[in-house]
Amino acid sequence: QDLVTGYATDRGFNIVAREDVLNAVAAMGGPNSGDPGASGANLDSILSNNTSALRLAQNLNVDYVLICTITSYGTDTQNYRDASQDIDLILTRHQMRTTFKLLDALDGGSLVAGVTTATISDRITPGVNNINRQNLIDDLLDANAQDMAEILSNDAHSGAITEPQKQSSDVTFEVHCGVADMFYPEVMRDERGHYVLEAGHYRLEALAVPVELDGVVIGDTSAPLHAKPGLHKMRLSRDLFKDWSGTVNIHEGGVLTIALEMTDEGRQHFREMSDWAAGLKQGQELKDAQAKALEGEAKYFEQSHIRVDTNNPEMAPAPSLPVPIPPTPPPTTDTTPATMP
Repeated sequence: QDLVTGYATDRGFNIVAREDVLNAVAAMGGPNSGDPGASGANLDSILSNNTSALRLAQNLNVDYVLICTITSYGTDTQNYRDASQDIDLILTRHQMRTTFKLLDALDGGSLVAGVTTATISDRITPGVNNINRQNLIDDLLDANAQDMAEILSNDAHSGAITEPQKQSSDVTFEVHCGVADMFYPEVMRDERGHYVLEAGHYRLEALAVPVELDGVVIGDTSAPLHAKPGLHKMRLSRDLFKDWSGTVNIHEGGVLTIALEMTDEGRQHFREMSDWAAGLKQGQELKDAQAKALEGEAKYFEQSHIRVDTNNPEMAPAPSLPVPIPPTPPPTTDTTPATMP
């Protein structure tokens, strides 16, 4: 990489090395970056694993992506006799072949490609001398890097490398996070202002979940998000929930609805409540003391940024993990469903 960067830069290219980017991200760990358990110490591996070459190039605002590969390396040995000197000789040939391609950073299309081959030959007289090359690999790499840079330079001057495309503008999209297998029982107030358990139930939604796109956090689900259109790697991560990741296709006005699954720790908090709610029956009137005891649970929901989606009631029986009802309001004759504060 260093050899290609050096020779290509000498011919007018401005190279942004992926390794330099990752090292810069790793340095964000600060003075504790050497501690693998420190916050930020693994940012380089996260970025490398979650960001494609094209997306990384677009984030860096570069024009092209140069991909180089060592395709083969080997040594051939040939015994022959030099009739003019009447001696037996051994010819050893070391060869390394590399390939490269230059991609448009916007759509990944291949602009130019090439193959370079470097060869170093040694002639040895058996029993007389031995050649011990200490820097054989370095010499082969150096020769290939020079040839590669020369080909790229010629392609640039001949017009084979076209002008870079302009990156498209960001689009606006939204991400909504439901809570998988977690429901809120439908509770109605009768004419006396008492709570009565009904047959329906509501789904839960997780709010303000951080959204990570191609290894970089771009915001959270509480507000519209902005990114380049097309395919991206997305990751959602928040306390009490298992991480979610997948490939998504982002477009203007798109709305992604994703179900998050609670961790064992998150479910543990509701276990006692589940046992209590499982014993309730449809039409049962909840006592004031019971409703009062659940006010703390409702507060916990509010602080955890979890809300009840009262716009989409479901009439199917709720699963075995219901959630607490909201605090008791003043008596009223209204019969609309009770909702979270």
